[in-house]
Amino acid sequence: MATDQNNTSVSVNMGDQETFEAIYRSYFAPLCVFAESYVGRFASEDIVENQFLKLWNKRQQFQDHGHLRAYFYRATKNACLDLLKTSKREEERQFNSAALPDDSEDSCLQEMIRIEVIAEIYRAINDLPSQCHKVITLGYIDGFSNDEIALQLGLSQQTVKNHKGRGLQLLREKLSDDALLALTIFGIFY
Repeated sequence: MATDQNNTSVSVNMGDQETFEAIYRSYFAPLCVFAESYVGRFASEDIVENQFLKLWNKRQQFQDHGHLRAYFYRATKNACLDLLKTSKREEERQFNSAALPDDSEDSCLQEMIRIEVIAEIYRAINDLPSQCHKVITLGYIDGFSNDEIALQLGLSQQTVKNHKGRGLQLLREKLSDDALLALTIFGIFY
């Protein structure tokens, strides 16, 4: 498998452990965000993990990354809808169905685009130098304060601020205009 996620001419063999792990790191978080829009945060991770487990067990091969991406979004959406259909608690079903986004093709496409922008942000964060990655993740994804980050990582507050500044600068250099706009609008994620 080529390491370029945008290379659509290379087949993707999900039976190869290294390829599988790279795909998992790249798609897990964005697919969880996508599933959350249907079933909430609690069930989303289980659904996405099950999708990866099914693919690992099948050792499925995909024509290219576009085919893989389309498969993941469709399979995740279907798994979410199946969960909602089979839910035994009427209260839970009503709550979740009220939270269902519009199921039209346009809204699904918009949601996929939004998730791909978030995926780009996650990939860029994963590519940051180790300490910047840790500080940005703890600060912007996990929501910890600079004091809490400094305590967890054994760093001074100034060092945490420096890593945040450097990390954000590197993200600005790496991200597309759409991803930068998402960072601005949502204040890093949402």
